[in-house]
Amino acid sequence: MLEYAFSIAYDIYKKTALKHVCVDWYDHFKLEKFYCEDCGFKIFQYRNTDKGKIVSAFYKF
Repeated sequence: MLEYAFSIAYDIYKKTALKHVCVDWYDHFKLEKFYCEDCGFKIFQYRNTDKGKIVSAFYKF
């Protein structure tokens, strides 16, 4: 699924000069491992909400 999402983002990058892809997720070690270690995203902020901590990360082409 992520490969498909990256392919769409990359196509947009080629056509419009998109530089970053951003993702948000509720704090969980498996998701952080997946996005940051496996896929190369970099965390840029955390936000606390009434449902828990939301992590925001980006991937730069």
